[in-house]
Amino acid sequence: MDRGVWLQLLSGFLNTPNLTLEKAREDLLHLLTLILRGNGGHIYRHKAYRPKVELTAKILRKVLTEHPEWSLDDYRRCFGWTARLLYVQQLGDRPQAKPPRQTKDDSFGLNQANQNALQNLLNRQQKKGR
Repeated sequence: MDRGVWLQLLSGFLNTPNLTLEKAREDLLHLLTLILRGNGGHIYRHKAYRPKVELTAKILRKVLTEHPEWSLDDYRRCFGWTARLLYVQQLGDRPQAKPPRQTKDDSFGLNQANQNALQNLLNRQQKKGR
């Protein structure tokens, strides 16, 4: 499941203030039904996008129908934490950053060519100052 798709489908549900539970569930279930039918062409954007949207819509519909006793805050909490967990999971899938390169303590993080140029400049300054 993809966090972006999750949030796209839930943005109205999570962000609409003063929404009643019945209206929110009804609207979201209606949206999910339309998307799963293919209305609007949303799931045909890209080959990789369709399975993500279908899976997300099915999971959301299952949660909404299996937990009708939940309050609006319960749904928002569940969906919000799921988005956060998906975000953390996606961070774990990214390749790790390269470790910093090893430099001498006096190199100021310069590569070898720039270290040599700096040393030459310092040597010339010393010769002029004598």
